[in-house]
Amino acid sequence: MKKVLIITMILTLLLTGCNVMDEFEKPVDSSDETEYLITVPNGSSTNGIGKILYDNDLIRNELVFKKMVKDMGYDTKLKAGDYKLSKSFDMKTIIEKIYNGDVFLETEKFTIVEGLELHEIIDLLIAQNIIDDKDKFIAVLEEEINNYDLIKNMEYVNFEGFLFPDTYEIKKGATDKEIIDKMLSRFIKVFDEGTLTYMNENDIDIYEMIILASIIEREVIVPKEQTIVSSVFHNRLDISMPLQSCATVEYIIEERKAILTNKDIAIDNVYNTYKYQGLPPGPICSPGEGAIKAAIYPDDTDYLFFVRSYEDDNTHIFTTNLRDHNKAAQKLYDKNKGE
Repeated sequence: MKKVLIITMILTLLLTGCNVMDEFEKPVDSSDETEYLITVPNGSSTNGIGKILYDNDLIRNELVFKKMVKDMGYDTKLKAGDYKLSKSFDMKTIIEKIYNGDVFLETEKFTIVEGLELHEIIDLLIAQNIIDDKDKFIAVLEEEINNYDLIKNMEYVNFEGFLFPDTYEIKKGATDKEIIDKMLSRFIKVFDEGTLTYMNENDIDIYEMIILASIIEREVIVPKEQTIVSSVFHNRLDISMPLQSCATVEYIIEERKAILTNKDIAIDNVYNTYKYQGLPPGPICSPGEGAIKAAIYPDDTDYLFFVRSYEDDNTHIFTTNLRDHNKAAQKLYDKNKGE
């Protein structure tokens, strides 16, 4: 009887101990999701890390922390660094973060909007103190392009069109290489397996589509019109008709104009699609995914012309013949003349 009583007491103590351990392993305050920046110095022992966490009210018990680290096989394997930790984390989560080196990195964001030219992108990055030297940045860009199988063998004329427009989050002090790799990787993602298969089956050249997409990007404000404008350009290319894109002339004169002059469209330059048939030799800006996909997958139309609508809604009027196009253009001219 006495033996049974002793065994019962031992089992009770063990169970009680387990319950106490479970309590110590729980979050200090599951309702407090505030993140605190904690530094684990180089060379810190498990004991030292436990003390830091306990002093900052992030764990309930140092000894339990030490035991759990040992039981998980992480003793001497916890990594130094800055960590964002919350009182809502349980002890295991905190240990895993420190073991995995899930350190906090101070980051910064920058946004590249669709339609910017390469020099505008670089100027923006310099103005925001993301990079500090234009020539060095371009040199790194040239080197990194050759590391991507999809684009490294392209016969591109410059680096226009490859830095994909998007919002990027980078660690503070990121190198030019890290920044460029993020932007090129985002560019590559546009050409998913299905798109590449379609392009291969239809013998579509990637660089030509970037060039066309850059023109579409600069010509269109309302996204739903991108595939329609693309159809106009495809139709013109099919019958060897000049693209006559104002955007390509603006690229030459480096100025955005509401209306081009006769002098502008008479400029003798291979980017002038009023004078030279076919696509210009390179992109005129960095197109977004919508414009790229529109270049690859145009609408099926008979349109050969488009002109800005006189409704002031940034849309266009599309026509299949020059007579109707001139009528629409005249309405726009009359409206502007009357204002």
